[in-house]
Amino acid sequence: EAYADVFIIGHRETLPVRSKGFVRWLRGLYLDRTERGARREILTHAQENLDAMAARAGQRRVYQRTATVGNRLYIDLCDVSRRVVEIAPEGWRVLSDHPEVRFRRTKTARPLPEPVKTDPKTGLRTLRGFLNVDERDFVLCVAWLLASLRDTGPYPLLVLTGEQGSAKSTAAKILRYLVDPSRPTTTGMARNERDVAIAARNRHVLAYDNLSRLPTWFSDTLCRLSTGEGFATRALYTNDEEVVIEASRPVILTGIENPSVRGDLAERSINIRLAPIADVDRRTESDLLTAFEEAAPFIFGALLDGLSEGLRKYGEVRLDQMPRMADFCKWAVACEVAYWPPGTFMAAYVEAQASATGDVLEAFPIWQGLRELLEVSPIFEGTATELLARLRAQGQDGKSPGGWPPNASVMGKQLQRLAPSLRKLRFTVEHKRTNRGNVWRLESPSQETGPTSAANTELAEGRQDSSVRTPQWPESGGVCRYNEGATPEMAVDPGSDAKHQPRRINPDERPMVKST
Repeated sequence: EAYADVFIIGHRETLPVRSKGFVRWLRGLYLDRTERGARREILTHAQENLDAMAARAGQRRVYQRTATVGNRLYIDLCDVSRRVVEIAPEGWRVLSDHPEVRFRRTKTARPLPEPVKTDPKTGLRTLRGFLNVDERDFVLCVAWLLASLRDTGPYPLLVLTGEQGSAKSTAAKILRYLVDPSRPTTTGMARNERDVAIAARNRHVLAYDNLSRLPTWFSDTLCRLSTGEGFATRALYTNDEEVVIEASRPVILTGIENPSVRGDLAERSINIRLAPIADVDRRTESDLLTAFEEAAPFIFGALLDGLSEGLRKYGEVRLDQMPRMADFCKWAVACEVAYWPPGTFMAAYVEAQASATGDVLEAFPIWQGLRELLEVSPIFEGTATELLARLRAQGQDGKSPGGWPPNASVMGKQLQRLAPSLRKLRFTVEHKRTNRGNVWRLESPSQETGPTSAANTELAEGRQDSSVRTPQWPESGGVCRYNEGATPEMAVDPGSDAKHQPRRINPDERPMVKST
């Protein structure tokens, strides 16, 4: 695509030659030189000539909001002075312009807060007061922010769920304000894949508010957007020309129920559950956002310190395990030492992924029947038809409860979607083709023998796996630190404000978090 560098009121802007903004600049230039308005055919002729000249010139990348050049990150503040933030391993600074980095802006873009240098831990404690989340989920929110401030994915989807009045939409606005302020801040669900592609073309962060269950096409589209794949559609006013938009974008979803219950989307998501807010603790959104905008420069500066730390440590990170979205995990681990002891992010991420596995299974009505079947008969081997018959036989009057697969074909498809989540709970799931047809073998983790049986049984029952290092947040507050024996050990931060201290996470019930 052809772009042109133009100078407007003393600063450089990079505009697509075929855009309305460039035509407006060109029309103004013609008016200044000739004191006459330009006819449309003159402007079109000039555009075509400049487009042809650009095709013969060298190529360079044009970025939107964030850029990576060498070992440095650049973030477009989108202010009237066209300033950018340069983040290097040794620190960050605000530049009036950069001669090598080209940013394109859209009409929806709004300015980021001007960053202010501060202690990174203090800045994050300030952000903690504006989000209605517990300490574990706050760690994950910060990791999502740090990943979204890069120009390369893959990006995890941030899913905010909770009851009515739990400040989900407000949390989405606050988090987006720190990465890609835009108008509108959030939108409803897209009508089709083309709308998603156009939104990805014009925004760095996409935010969809008040969703329930996602259509299959939308779930698949979000998966591709998370990892970065192309969208193709026919060009307007043509018969055989195709327009391809390649994009990888951070996404925020909000809803009362968890909308990301399809296994492939759930593995790409970070699920955050917001607690209900009592009426006596509620604040007006205008007051909360006003206070946040005053604190945003310090919070943004603290995030930039985390990015600088990530650039310095990224090459040294070695993950003990390679979960889904491993690139995101590696970046989050590199950045975390700016705020927390090593191991804090992975402990929170593993626990959140285990919780997401339960949400995926509970979304399938057949899961309860499968669990009951394998409790009675720990091993099943047979076709989907035989499995469906066994499940119906153990029900009342041999009838299928509502929502169960109506036939063997649908049963087989649901087993394929359930298989990854079942394996995470240490169930054995095998599928093979025989002369009998497609045969499934399901085995309960209770049938495993050896020293890991007890741990596997606990995980299958929903209890914490003893092999996973999970921080236990003290009621008195503090941060989690691991000793040489990999056992969580608490250290209270004497300089932190008590109202920002984390609370102990009850595995059976999330804590009530008051808004600040």
